[in-house]
Amino acid sequence: MNFVTLPPTDANGVGHAGDDLDEALFAFFRSQMPSPWPRLQLPDGAPPSRPLVRPAPPAPAPSRRPWFRSPRFVLAASVALLIAGYALMAATLTPPAASGTPALDDANFKNIKRDMQPQEPGDEDVHIRGWMEQDGNKPTTLHMELYRKK
Repeated sequence: MNFVTLPPTDANGVGHAGDDLDEALFAFFRSQMPSPWPRLQLPDGAPPSRPLVRPAPPAPAPSRRPWFRSPRFVLAASVALLIAGYALMAATLTPPAASGTPALDDANFKNIKRDMQPQEPGDEDVHIRGWMEQDGNKPTTLHMELYRKK
């Protein structure tokens, strides 16, 4: 269902400049329309049971094409080639073996693990001073100062 709405009016309550023209055109075209609307009159000599239009001719039968030219076969073949190409590339392109990799026995592993541990100085050797600053709505800044005592 469509609802007819009037155009918006300005602050003074007066419509747009074209409102008088719109009303005049509406009245003119309304006066040209017949009231009441006339009934349908069939052409002379046409029986009411016969349709006035010719039916469309039947659609032609689809042409038979070979199975290997059908779109489904082409799609299936392209997917199969994609999978086969991926498998072939994965089989032939193996990552290179690392050469010269040191063997990690227990002694080397313990030395490496010991070397990776951070060296912690004693509490009496280091003095840490930290604070945070925030200026207005800017991000908070974290300040840290480390002093080594001598």
